[in-house]
Amino acid sequence: MYYGLKKQGISRDDFPYKAPFQPYASWFGAIFVFLVLLFNGFTVFLRGNWDVSVFLAAYICIPIFFVFYLYWKIVKRTKWVPLEEIDFITGRRELDEVAEQEEARYEAPKGFWQKLWAWLF
Repeated sequence: MYYGLKKQGISRDDFPYKAPFQPYASWFGAIFVFLVLLFNGFTVFLRGNWDVSVFLAAYICIPIFFVFYLYWKIVKRTKWVPLEEIDFITGRRELDEVAEQEEARYEAPKGFWQKLWAWLF
């Protein structure tokens, strides 16, 4: 989403919510998941620890993911949407109206417990 907005010249400030630390948080998350997948079963590669069941339990998810991904792409004939063609506008007016209605209904918390609850959640 970050790169699509940037490519189309749309400011992230135009949306009601903007994820902090983007795109760095997304890159950090993707790299972290990759490292977890990679080192999940590293002990089977240590001398004398080879166990087929541990290896399969640790790494079978990787080929399964790619099988399902390719199945979906082939059967549903989906394609990657170019950054210039991502639709950020459809439904935007309705979402803005809903946000305005919710804001109009909002009552400021009264009392200690309501303020605490509002602060927590």
